[in-house]
Amino acid sequence: MIQRPLLIPVIVAVLLGAGPGAFAQEGGYVDQLEDRYGPEVVVGSVTALNTERLYVVQENDTLWDLSESFFYDTWMWPLLWALNPQITNPHWIYPGDVLFITPPGGTPVEVQSVDWTFSSRFAQEPKSLNLRTRTKGFIAREQFLESGIVRFSRESKQMLSTYDEIFIDFTHIEHVGVGDEYTLYRVDDERVLTNDDGAEIGRIVRFLGTVRILDTTHELVKGIITRATEEIFRDDLVAELQFDMPTTSPVPNKKEQSAKVIDAFYEINEFAEHIYIFIDKGKRDGVVPGNRFIIRERGDPYFDIHRTEKLNANLKDFPWQDVGSIMVVQTFDNHCLGVITSSIHEIGRGQELYMYANY
Repeated sequence: MIQRPLLIPVIVAVLLGAGPGAFAQEGGYVDQLEDRYGPEVVVGSVTALNTERLYVVQENDTLWDLSESFFYDTWMWPLLWALNPQITNPHWIYPGDVLFITPPGGTPVEVQSVDWTFSSRFAQEPKSLNLRTRTKGFIAREQFLESGIVRFSRESKQMLSTYDEIFIDFTHIEHVGVGDEYTLYRVDDERVLTNDDGAEIGRIVRFLGTVRILDTTHELVKGIITRATEEIFRDDLVAELQFDMPTTSPVPNKKEQSAKVIDAFYEINEFAEHIYIFIDKGKRDGVVPGNRFIIRERGDPYFDIHRTEKLNANLKDFPWQDVGSIMVVQTFDNHCLGVITSSIHEIGRGQELYMYANY
């Protein structure tokens, strides 16, 4: 009764006192557990290509250097990154991080040669995509000048909404019919979009909803608000219906022509994918929704900052490079609205574009 409990601390003491080599002999119990339940982990030694599949990151390690050691090619670092999705930023790995050198359960990766032959980082084939487009934020100059104005309402409240009746003062009442639908919008600021010649092409606005015409027998046209995305006030504006836009599908270009980016939908300096931009070609140039422009450039951007006598070149000495694409979603007389569908880097105002025939 007294002797049995004394065995427990003796066993614990033996285990705690056992050194690293206590069960290290070949065929020992600990070795068997390692072989059964997990791969060998390599610490501070790059030998994983032949035997092991785990590596513990050491101080000053980089994916670039490890790729050279594991795959004999520094440019294979994207493969090493792809095998380790736990690394969120390939520029930052830390001592103690564990890397898979081959996929779990797979065989070691052996790299003989890599074919890096390609014409551009930009995919040459056009994307086959449909866009659910919108024109929120822009009213062309001709539409702005002909806009109607919400003058009054039958409702005894300041802020109007869906199913409220309003009275509109139209510039050209003769074009208005019962049942017609119009867009309600507001000019939030005095930002005016202009082309290269300084001529106004339109205004940046906020769409508020839609209104349906009920009565045109009086000078003030009566309508009912059929949709409101936010509060509507007297003195808000009315224009041709464009709040809802159908899906835009690709339409082959019928001609080749150069173009430029005028501005962006938002007041920003650099434009990337999914940004709405304005282009200096429109209906008169044969542009229709679904057409696509290619974003292109030439030269070396490094020259713009570091141009010297030794480091100098003319743009005409460089070939054009395709770096992205834009789909047209709405056209006006002399310009159009498009969405950047792909781009390998940011672009800006004045960016060169090109429309290839049958693209």
